Amino acid sequence: MQARLLIINCPGAYFIHIPMGTFGLCDYLNQRKITTGILNLALYDETERASVLNRYLEQ
Repeated sequence: MQARLLIINCPGAYFIHIPMGTFGLCDYLNQRKITTGILNLALYDETERASVLNRYLEQ
């Protein structure tokens, strides 16, 4: 499924986890036929983040 909206969690010193409201927002939008996706860049090494982000944006 290709998402129309991609929510990206940018990792930082205080933002490692995805805010809980993000999941509710995605669920709400999906129920209204707006496909959404979440990309948590904190799961990847710093060296991989740019290539992972580029791959998702190209899709």
